Amino acid sequence: MTTFPKFPGKEINYLRAQIARISAACLIAPQGMYMLAEDEEDVDDEEENEVKTNYVLDEEYEGQSLLNLLDPNMDYWVHICNELLNQGRVIWWNPKGDVPEEEALEEEEQEEEEEKEEEEEPEIGKQLLTPAAEDSFDLSVPAWNVRCSSVIDVNKGFAIAVSNTWPGAYAIAKDRRSENIYFGWGLKHQAKGGFAPLQLPSYEYQYQFGDGIIEEDDPTPEMEEEYRQSLIKRMEEGEAEGEGEGELEVEEEEED
Repeated sequence: MTTFPKFPGKEINYLRAQIARISAACLIAPQGMYMLAEDEEDVDDEEENEVKTNYVLDEEYEGQSLLNLLDPNMDYWVHICNELLNQGRVIWWNPKGDVPEEEALEEEEQEEEEEKEEEEEPEIGKQLLTPAAEDSFDLSVPAWNVRCSSVIDVNKGFAIAVSNTWPGAYAIAKDRRSENIYFGWGLKHQAKGGFAPLQLPSYEYQYQFGDGIIEEDDPTPEMEEEYRQSLIKRMEEGEAEGEGEGELEVEEEEED
């Protein structure tokens, strides 16, 4: 796959990575609509920092008011997808944790050197159902903008949250319903310039006069028929001339 900067993989890998990034940053729902699964609600102190990955719909959820959902601070929207860590995973993986048996002896000899090195601290991302108000994007531009789908009757409109981090990502909610949708270029917002595909030139300026290209009107049916009759006439005249030349050759042979 040819990209700049170079992507170490195929197009299918690139698309999968972009989908994961967009989902982790833009899948949100109204606060209270979902709750953590029962097996993840009560955790010990040692498991407090462990990543939660399961949530369920709260059957008692009655919906947020439209006023709350249109709050520009995004206090009433939460993330329903785990945050991606810098290593591209949801749960942190220690690359030094799994060591083959053959390398175990070598590591024991290097224990003194490893003790001097600082141990890599595990990275912990944001937990599920974290408020979208904690999203950071730009000092001058918020991570999300909210608006109502109707300017005529606000009471019948939906609340729409628009992502500024990933242009093209939207979250829609009303009462007990909530949906997420994305249609964009698959690119994150760029502060300088952004993505702007080159526009195609106008048709009339693609080819200039003087290159042997002259625009002409299409012939009418009458002109085409006249041209066809002229071709037939030429063929008949050519056949007549051929017959006359054949007769002269025969007469010359008889005289000889």
